[in-house]
Order: sequence, then structure tokens, then C-alpha cells
Amino acid sequence: MNRPRQSLTATKNEFHTIQDGKECTIRQGHREIRLEPLEFFMLNDDFNLVVMVTQVVHCKVNDLPNEYVRRDEFVDKHDLVNQLRVFYPDINEETEITAIVFEPLNKVTIE
Repeated sequence: MNRPRQSLTATKNEFHTIQDGKECTIRQGHREIRLEPLEFFMLNDDFNLVVMVTQVVHCKVNDLPNEYVRRDEFVDKHDLVNQLRVFYPDINEETEITAIVFEPLNKVTIE
């Protein structure tokens, strides 16, 4: 299989939760993600995982349906904002975000 043309990085913890069945990731800003394979790279390691993007939602945190909050394994929007501040210190309820829903395509491979 050819390498996907789009990719994202993931912390070790997020990478493993994706392996274990997590099906959504929420990122700050408007991300141009297409409905096609996407490759996650684990930060500070050589592991990667390819998923198939099935849905992309662009909105403000306040407007994000709770379904996506739960799919990314947050308790609620307040929890989402608090946890994402580690990566995006200026995130708040009015911040534009991209929710990316996906299904796994392969197991971990080492490059």
C-alpha cells in the first residue's frame, strides 16, 4: 500500500488508545483532512498506524456535538478544553477545532 498523503502525530498514550479502538481525534484549528487514509506517527518513536478517515467536522468547541467529545474519550467539553490545554494553551470554548473520525486499516508497523 502506498503511504497516505496526510498524517498527524500522536502522543504515545493517544497512539495506544487508537490501537485499542479509539475512533476520533480532536485538533485545534481548521485542519484540511480528507476522507481517505491518514497516517498517525507516534511522537519520539518509529511507530505508525494507518486509519481511514470517515468523517471530518469543523466547528467551535461550544458547537461540537457531545457524540464527538465522547468518541475522543473526554467526559464533556470542559474536560476536552482542560486536557487539550497541554497541547494548545490558548484553547477555549470559542476555539475552532477539527474532529476527525476514523476506522483502523492496519496494525502497528515499524519503519
